[in-house]
Amino acid sequence: MTETALSWAEANQHFLTASLARVQAVVEGTAPPPQAAWDDALPPPALTELAHLFRLTPFERDIVLLCAGVELDAAFGQAIARCGGATFGLALAAFPDAHWSAFTPGAALRYWRLVTPGSSATLATGALKLDERVLHFLTGTNHLDEQLEGYVEPGEGSLALAPSHSRIAEEIVTAWQQAGRTLPV
Repeated sequence: MTETALSWAEANQHFLTASLARVQAVVEGTAPPPQAAWDDALPPPALTELAHLFRLTPFERDIVLLCAGVELDAAFGQAIARCGGATFGLALAAFPDAHWSAFTPGAALRYWRLVTPGSSATLATGALKLDERVLHFLTGTNHLDEQLEGYVEPGEGSLALAPSHSRIAEEIVTAWQQAGRTLPV
């Protein structure tokens, strides 16, 4: 089956797998595989969309992948464990364009709680944890965040909005339609 014949979900899985293989190779100091190709006829892969939405640097994106790989692939997790675990210190040492500012409280990873540091004597040695919602988004299994259950319900569509609210709702719908892909809440 060619890359163009794949569904978005299949292509996203291939792209994520190839991206994880690249991160693992960088951490282990081996030659990374070639970057996965993407069919431009499909909406962007979830990883690309996440990086775009949160304005992640390539270094921050690789930290997300480091944490995702530990969750998704036992062999990946074992390889990272041999390197001392998924820590900010490992990321600083292994990835190109590493920058300490990526892990400040105001930077995207921590501000949006995409990745949280574990308890440790230092920030650099604490095990990093990827938010479960982000993990599901990367794999293409997008669903309502458990923290929103009970607060958000599907609308009936029968409620009349005030004209100003209706205009704003129409602008949001138009923006989502123009984006050409499903956007996270």
